[in-house]
Amino acid sequence: MSVKPTLFFLCLLVINNAFAQSRNEPGVVNITKISFLSPGFSYEQKIGRYQTLYGRVFLNPSGYAGYSSTFGTTSHLYLDPAITIQYRYYYNALRREAKGRRIDMNNLNYFAPVFKTIFNAENSQRSIHKTGIVW
Repeated sequence: MSVKPTLFFLCLLVINNAFAQSRNEPGVVNITKISFLSPGFSYEQKIGRYQTLYGRVFLNPSGYAGYSSTFGTTSHLYLDPAITIQYRYYYNALRREAKGRRIDMNNLNYFAPVFKTIFNAENSQRSIHKTGIVW
């Protein structure tokens, strides 16, 4: 797939979310995001009224700095490719709406099991897998 069709598809996803209208009943929506702090792309797909599947592909920043009287100072910054997947259950949409709080763009509380893999660019033999639950 060439770059032009990919950029066109990405623009369509962003424009679709930008022109979405407000709805009367609470629920979650599909969201596409681009992040800059840990550069990457994420997408959240609605699979139920209060459930979504969330996936993110990004560069995970990590680094170190050290000093030794023998060897001097040393430091390095790594940007390792990573992926994370979550199943999100939003549990307080009706309560937030009743209190007049913001609920658009999935601004809700959720529980989610999470699976994250970081592919070590420096040592391509080993990847790091993390699992957990987030709230």
